[in-house]
Amino acid sequence: GGGGGGGGGGVACTPCPNATFKDTPSNGDCAQCPAGSSSPTQSDELDDCRCIDNAVAVGSAGSVACVCEVSFYARDAALSECLSCPELSTSSRNSSSVDDCLCVLGASLGGNWTSNASLPAVGVNSSSSSSSRSSSSSSRSSSSSSSRSSSSSVSSSSSSSS
Repeated sequence: GGGGGGGGGGVACTPCPNATFKDTPSNGDCAQCPAGSSSPTQSDELDDCRCIDNAVAVGSAGSVACVCEVSFYARDAALSECLSCPELSTSSRNSSSVDDCLCVLGASLGGNWTSNASLPAVGVNSSSSSSSRSSSSSSRSSSSSSSRSSSSSVSSSSSSSS
């Protein structure tokens, strides 16, 4: 005869790698975490998948996804990283390109301005060129959310089984 209950060949189980999970006992494959999220090795539930830095979970149970926060954009379609918009620009949540970053109020692209001849020249005195106004307004509008690294859970229902 053959078989027997020995510990020979058979099943060689390995832990699920990062960014995957497996929530049912079987010999099947581990499931991928949603795009823009990751999980520790050997994760056993969807709730272990956490959104990457500067991303937040949106949606409802069953169709949850991670998207980049306001003032950030996705590096690629796989949402491997949320990059900060350039200085003095912002974007809406779920932006997918640096082209989605728009100048904030009071800032323009490359210092461009439009001349409008119908507007009166308010405060301009062409005869007095001695008033050299030093504009030292270095008020940087830096996004305070860039230092935030709070993990946002992908799963909206925390069902813990005992």
